[in-house]
Amino acid sequence: MTKPPCAPSTAMSARNRCACNCPIPWFWPGIQARRSIRPVPRAHDSLRNIFANTLQHFGLQRVQALSLDQFGGCLNVRPRRGGSSYSVHAWGAAVDLDPVNNALRWDRSRAAFARAEYEPFWKIVEEQGWTSLGRQRDYDWMHFQAASL
Repeated sequence: MTKPPCAPSTAMSARNRCACNCPIPWFWPGIQARRSIRPVPRAHDSLRNIFANTLQHFGLQRVQALSLDQFGGCLNVRPRRGGSSYSVHAWGAAVDLDPVNNALRWDRSRAAFARAEYEPFWKIVEEQGWTSLGRQRDYDWMHFQAASL
């Protein structure tokens, strides 16, 4: 794929972003991953608020029981799956959580994040202006993004 003039670059991605420190210790399934990520600067505060409000609402034990601490990714300069345009992840404007229990093609009948106990989490996400692909399109329930659909 040839990068258009406005394409994200890996150099810009790392250098021009400040860390968004998360109050929730994230794990890549089975391995402690990190305490911070580097989203696009405009999404920094809202993303920090999402995780702080999630922790405040649920508490750490419930966050862990719901697998809201299972990090699946944020910044990843790549095309969309099955397409040639860039993924929202390429700009650092999307987050994936708990990919093991919310596979890309699963609909609400299989995805964990579609269950009623996650409703408060999705309200927190939406109050910060982020969008859930699962709630909007009924697939990729692990994914929420700062960009509109």
